[in-house]
Amino acid sequence: MRAWPVFLSLLALLCLIPGCGAQEKISMQGTLIYERGNKLHAFDLATRIPKPLVDWPKLRSFLEVVDNDTLLIGSEGLAEPSRLALLTLSSLEVKDLRRGTEPLYMPRHRKFFFIQGSRETGPRLFLADLDHPEAEAREIAPDEGVISSDPIVRVSDDEIVFRKYQGEEDIPLYRYNLVTEHLERLPEWTFGKCIPCAWRSASSQLICETYGNNGYYLVSLDGSRVEPIDLPKGYLLLLAYSEKQDVLLMNKPTMGWLDGTFMLERYDLWAYSFKTKRRERVAEGIAPGVGGLVWLE
Repeated sequence: MRAWPVFLSLLALLCLIPGCGAQEKISMQGTLIYERGNKLHAFDLATRIPKPLVDWPKLRSFLEVVDNDTLLIGSEGLAEPSRLALLTLSSLEVKDLRRGTEPLYMPRHRKFFFIQGSRETGPRLFLADLDHPEAEAREIAPDEGVISSDPIVRVSDDEIVFRKYQGEEDIPLYRYNLVTEHLERLPEWTFGKCIPCAWRSASSQLICETYGNNGYYLVSLDGSRVEPIDLPKGYLLLLAYSEKQDVLLMNKPTMGWLDGTFMLERYDLWAYSFKTKRRERVAEGIAPGVGGLVWLE
């Protein structure tokens, strides 16, 4: 009997170690809007409950936040040209803007970048005015080749980074300033294998995926600070990052049994907190593609 107090003391000491017992949830606020199954859905991060929002029968959509009641959406389809539209969430009203897809909104300027092209020209990068979307758009870097399918990332109020397409070889990033119209090629030795995912303003670093091997790291634009990110192992798809909460959201495939009969791959939503270095599975079965999820805070 005298061994029990010793055992209980050891157990109490072990549970002071991080990871013992129930894992505390990552503190997150806001609503996720994402595309799945020809619908836009809303996911409340406080209750962790999803609900259908509006029918959206498009083949593939890219969502971008204008404000907490307005989304800028670029859609692609096989039978129709790509379209850019505004969706007002409170009324579910949709307003078509122009042809194009993969929008990136610049709030300070009320302008947005987007992709448009043809089989002859390939995908090209343009800049348009949200208040006058029908006006002629400015083409960015017309002599620098077609744009890669990798994300375009806002790194400041005035600047973006993007990659141009060159097949399988290393592709350096380009930084573009919409005020000065200056285009700068970033050092290839640092950024040749960086697929840009998001900008972490808390540390002034770009969140990168390593081209070809699914590793993730942070890097400053001058290449001086490179730090690995301790994300869940396996194939991941980074979906959204919150500057206010310093949390990264991602999809991770998981194999499980369906009704106990056969194996089925599903995608789970995971979160990673840069502040606490914690990882958490937030929900099962949420599987938007690249650009198909936004975070309203």
